[in-house]
Amino acid sequence: MVAFITEKPQIARGDLIRLRNPLTGEYLHLSGEGATRTTRWSWCGTRGRAKTLEQRTRARRQPWPWHAEPQHQQDTSRPQEMYP
Repeated sequence: MVAFITEKPQIARGDLIRLRNPLTGEYLHLSGEGATRTTRWSWCGTRGRAKTLEQRTRARRQPWPWHAEPQHQQDTSRPQEMYP
């Protein structure tokens, strides 16, 4: 008999990060390419996934200006976009 485990691994909210460009204050877009000014459309993931994105970007010989910051840290320097 074969047992299948269907549960997803749990990721603690405190383990999530956002990637931010310290020169512009922009965040990496959730698509993994480009930038956004707010956290609403920003990429959010684990440090391991961020490392993979960085390696793939550097393999294409493109710059990697992003630095990790905790997911819960909000951007207070710019007003958040409002959506109805």
